[in-house]
Amino acid sequence: MSFSVHMKGYDDPRTLFQIERLYAYKRGLNFPPALVEISPTSVCNHRCRFCYSNEKVSPSFLKKDTMLDLMDQLKEYGVDAVLFQGTGEPLLHKDLPEIIQKGSDNYLLMSLTTNGIKLTPDIQTKILPYLHSLKFSVIDYDPKRYSFLHGCPEDDCKKLVENISHAIEYRKRNNLTLAIYASVCLYKDNCEDAVNIGKFFKNLGVDYIIFYEAFYVSSSPVQEDMYMSLSYSSSKFEEISNEINQLQDDDFHIKCKLKVLQNLNNGIDQNTWKNERCHGIKFYTLIGSDGEVYPCWRAWGQKHLSYGNVYSSKFKEIWEGENRKTVDNYINHTPPEGDECVVCIHERQNEILEKFNEMTDWRHFI
Repeated sequence: MSFSVHMKGYDDPRTLFQIERLYAYKRGLNFPPALVEISPTSVCNHRCRFCYSNEKVSPSFLKKDTMLDLMDQLKEYGVDAVLFQGTGEPLLHKDLPEIIQKGSDNYLLMSLTTNGIKLTPDIQTKILPYLHSLKFSVIDYDPKRYSFLHGCPEDDCKKLVENISHAIEYRKRNNLTLAIYASVCLYKDNCEDAVNIGKFFKNLGVDYIIFYEAFYVSSSPVQEDMYMSLSYSSSKFEEISNEINQLQDDDFHIKCKLKVLQNLNNGIDQNTWKNERCHGIKFYTLIGSDGEVYPCWRAWGQKHLSYGNVYSSKFKEIWEGENRKTVDNYINHTPPEGDECVVCIHERQNEILEKFNEMTDWRHFI
C-alpha cells in the first residue's frame, strides 16, 4: 500500500505530458504511439457477466516469435509502453512471462491487466520484476459475489486473494517499484458493502482501487440495465462514496465513478463518439490476438477496421501506411452502428485533445 510511491502521476492528465507527440500531432506529422495494448489471446478462463469483449475475436493466441519480435520493433520505432490485456486473459498465454521480460530488457515499460487467477507465486517470480504496473480486474472478497460476476467457481475468489497478497509481499520483499491496483464492479448485491471491500483490499496492501458500475452492451454474456446506481438516490450514493473516500490516505487512493454521481466518461448516453473527435487513437493503439492492429476497442474482430497485420508486415510499415489513414478517417466520420463505443478506452484522451485543439489566446496569459 504505497500510492504516493508507486502510482504518483496516475491521476494526472497524462496525455498533456506527451510533448514531442503533441508537437507532431498539431502539425499533422507521423509519430509512434505512446502505448500499444496487446491481447496475447482471446481465450478466457472466466465469463464475466458484463464482458464487453465477449466473442469479439475468434479464439486465438499470438505467436511467441511474433510477440518477441514486436518487443524489438516497438522499442526501435519509439513506443514507450506496452499493456497486456485485451479480449482474453493474458496469462493463459504460456509464453507471456518471456515476452514481458524481453520487453523490459528493451526498456519498454510493461503493464499487465489480469483477473489474477493464473498469477500464481511461480508466475509472479517470472514477471513481477519486469512490470511497471499490475492491475487486477474486478475484485471482491466474497466468493459468492465474485463467482456471480465472473462466471467462475467460488474457489477462484480464494485464489485471487492469495495471489494478490503474495504479489504485495513479493514486491515488499524484493523492493520493487511495481504499482499494484485494481477495479471493483459495483452492482446491486455489493454496492452497500463497497466500504468493506475497500477496507479489505487496503489492508491487504493494494495501492489504488477504482469503483465503477458495469456497462452491459449487446455483446455481454448477460443483459442488464445499464446504470445500476440510478435505482438509488444520489444522496444514498454520495453517502457511500463519502465513506469510501474516507479510506484514502497518502498510501491508498480510491476513485468512485458512477452515473448517479455524474462523473462517468463512458456510457450509453455519454456521446463517446462525435464526428472528428477520435484522436486518442493516434497515441494509443491495439494489437489483437489475431495479429491485426486495431485503432480502438470498437474495431476488435472487424478486419475492415484493421490497419494491417503483424504477421505479414512490420509495425512501423502498418502505422505509417495509407490504410491507417483510411481507417482513422472511417472511425472519425462514421458513427457506430450499435453500442460498441459505449466503453471507450480513448475517451479521456479524446476529451483532453478536444480541449487542446480548442486552445485560445488566453493560454498565453499564464
